[in-house]
This record gives sequence, C-alpha cells and structure tokens, in this order.
Amino acid sequence: MEYISKIKALALKSNIKIIKEKFGEEAFHRVIEQLNETDKSIVTAPIISSYQWIPLDTFLNLYEAVAKVLNNGDYSIITEIAGLAAEKELSGIKRVFLAIASVQYVMKGTRIFRSYYNSGKTGVKVIGPGKMVMTVTGFQEKHRLIELHIFGWTKRALEIGGAKFIRAEITKSISEKLGYFEMFGVFET
Repeated sequence: MEYISKIKALALKSNIKIIKEKFGEEAFHRVIEQLNETDKSIVTAPIISSYQWIPLDTFLNLYEAVAKVLNNGDYSIITEIAGLAAEKELSGIKRVFLAIASVQYVMKGTRIFRSYYNSGKTGVKVIGPGKMVMTVTGFQEKHRLIELHIFGWTKRALEIGGAKFIRAEITKSISEKLGYFEMFGVFET
C-alpha cells in the first residue's frame, strides 16, 4: 500500500478563501473545473474541521489549476497565495508567539510544520549572522509545488514575526531529484 502524504484542511480552507477574495467566485469555479472528480469533490465538500487531513495531491492539484487558470501557468502565484494564507492562519496568540520567538526558532518550526503535514521534516542551519538555510525532506518529486507553498508561507510567517528579508530563495529544488529542497534567507531582525 502506498503511503499518502496529507495536509491539514486548514491550508485548503485558507487557499479557497483567498482565491475567492482575490479573484472572485467565478474564477474559483473555473479553477475547480480543471480538477478531476475526486479532487473536485474534496475541494468543494464542506470542511467539517480545519484539523482533518486531506490528500496533499489534492491540495497541490488545486495549486496547479490556479496557476494554469489564473496566472497563465506561472507558478509564482503559489508563493503569493501561500504568503496570504500565512497571514490568515497566523492570528491571535500565534501572531504574538511569532513576534517574540527568534527567527531560528520559527524556521526550525518542527511543531508548526507537523501541525500541517503528516510527512516531511525540516532542518535549519545558521550559516552566519542573519543567514540561514532551511532543508525540507520527505516529499516526493511529484510534490514539487509544495516547495513553493512552504517557501511563501514560511517567508511571510517570518516577516510577520519581524524578519526583514534582504534575500530569500529556493536554492535546491525537489525537482532536481535530490529527495529534498532547500531555502536560503538573508535577513535582519
């Protein structure tokens, strides 16, 4: 039996809300029409709990459709939506926590990461003052779009916490068949 990577429904719920707010209900329906029947039924079903698990493939297939329909196939929209999702999801006490936690602590974010994904791990290496590399393992090459989501979400979460990025980029991609992806950041706090 194949292991199925999953993500919490909260991420899907946030993305749906962002797509509808930013592009409109009609655009959301055009996106949905690009999905297969299984994904369509998951995306359009009422979310009973933000803490329920959904297949990561469904979440990423929605991103694929969003890029195709709303951004002419340009995947940069994923990073943008993920950043907006971080703003929605990190409110109240979570926002206070980000304001007092160090950037290194947030980047390590194992607890935050585990609250969203049932697979994958993060590792953080400080390589100098205001410079760090975050490595994410445990996703398959077919999940290449997850790196854009995690990058956009993490970058915005750190900005909410007070980091001012001078440079942030994905330096190694899961599509390079490395078994991981890497994000590099230079920032000041």
